[in-house]
Amino acid sequence: MDKPASRAGRSAAAMTLAAAAVLSGTAMSGAAAAAAETCYVKTYMVPYYSQKPARGGEIQGWVNAYTRFDVSVRDGYWRGGAIPGVANGVFIHSNYLNC
Repeated sequence: MDKPASRAGRSAAAMTLAAAAVLSGTAMSGAAAAAAETCYVKTYMVPYYSQKPARGGEIQGWVNAYTRFDVSVRDGYWRGGAIPGVANGVFIHSNYLNC
């Protein structure tokens, strides 16, 4: 049977290695992060939402044609991402985007 001190030492070493992996950027979550995709709005007066409307998202504002949209989330027909200089974490329907 292990001595409590040796188990504690191994636990501390394991936590140190885990912290080092996280801080150095080598630890990954279960799903790999997707690379951002740059899209542009195709038409005028397109609403962007706080989340998908089916999940209770509300209109946060409107964007016009040729506005850049950096996609980081694909959820069905909805794309989530950032409008540089305007808003982060918003959703736009894919029908309004050229990607």
